[in-house]
Amino acid sequence: MPVIVDDFAWRQSDDFVIVTVPLHNRSPNKVDLFTSSKYIKAHFPPYLFEAALLEEIIDEKSKCLLGEGKIVFELAKRDHGVCWASLTKELTKQELIRLKEEAIADGHRKSEKLSEQKAIEKSERQRACVSKHLALEEKARKDIARKKETLKTQAVDDILKWKSTETDDDKTLLPLWKKLGAKSSENETEQAKPDELAIFEEAKTNQEVGKPSAETKNWKPKKPIPPTAPLRSFVRIKCDFTHRSFPTPMRESKFTEEEEWLSKQAEARRKTGFVAEDLRPEENNPEWLLEKGRSFHEVGNYLGAVSAYSHAIGAWDKIPELYAARAASQICLKNWRRTIFDATECLDLCQPKIPTNADLRFYSHLYRGQALLEVGKGKAAMADFVEALELRPDYGKLEHFMDRAESAIAEQEAIEAKETMKRLITSTDGKEAKVETKYLSPADLAD
Repeated sequence: MPVIVDDFAWRQSDDFVIVTVPLHNRSPNKVDLFTSSKYIKAHFPPYLFEAALLEEIIDEKSKCLLGEGKIVFELAKRDHGVCWASLTKELTKQELIRLKEEAIADGHRKSEKLSEQKAIEKSERQRACVSKHLALEEKARKDIARKKETLKTQAVDDILKWKSTETDDDKTLLPLWKKLGAKSSENETEQAKPDELAIFEEAKTNQEVGKPSAETKNWKPKKPIPPTAPLRSFVRIKCDFTHRSFPTPMRESKFTEEEEWLSKQAEARRKTGFVAEDLRPEENNPEWLLEKGRSFHEVGNYLGAVSAYSHAIGAWDKIPELYAARAASQICLKNWRRTIFDATECLDLCQPKIPTNADLRFYSHLYRGQALLEVGKGKAAMADFVEALELRPDYGKLEHFMDRAESAIAEQEAIEAKETMKRLITSTDGKEAKVETKYLSPADLAD
């Protein structure tokens, strides 16, 4: 509950009522003031001063002063010269509440009216500023137009003055290119060609005789050619393009996904133990990479071996040893189609067939035959095994591979024969023909 301040003092004159309210050692910054024509209030917690005035005051002319431990209200009387019997009038609690509400509503209306008036004044000031700015721009445009007109008049006067001095024999203005042409024509006349002189001599004689020639009829004086500027020198511009790991153009919407993919690929390469970016210049040669891949292959790191061989092939793609070594690692990874590709590339590079590359051709046929056998190409695998057997007849594992190839060929032929029988027993009208079947004993099947 607030503490009601009752130790205030007041006095009056013909025009004003002065009310002094002590602050009771409270800071003036924490005082909440409210005034209206019939009600005044000062709230500085926990103290509260309020007064329902006996008569009305002029709120716009009234003022409040804070300082020196007190609040001083200077209230302007609406009725000048009227003496107040007391500062406040006696009201019930309900009447005091209603008076407060009316005072607050009246304060809101005055505040809204004041804000509207301020907005109108601000708008008027803005319009005045815009009008003034437009007037300044118009004045600037007129000044520029006047200066242009002055310069134009001055330029015309200069041209007329120059025209009066720079003229030819007929007192006419000659352009610059005509002057240059006239000078060049004078030089040409001094060094005239013999055929032109002959034409002039012939025209002169014909005029004396009275018979104009055909050449003099068609002859016209050449118009002097104006001087041309020299050709500009040309240069070659070199353009460098930013490296990009993807074949598609870069898009900002895919930048995050592409960076994430590249980081994952780099992490995968680090796990294999081979990162091309970490190589020293002396290590970036095919022999070192081939030995590095073989060391990875021997310890079972086939992915690292493939990465080393692939990096070497990217820079040196004509070395068959790299393809053969990568095919061996692809076999261990069960990448059959890549094995077939690498073995085929190695065989294409091993041309002509000489004893020096016999080992490479043997392993290429062997690896390709194994891969073809795994993908179900028994006949092609058998052909590779036969080629490998010719190169190394003493290789023991070839018999096992050839037996598997023969089994695969037999299975393939049995499947093809079954499909052929199915096609043969199909009738011409699309219906299957009825074939009598009978039970065969195991002995008959053995026979």
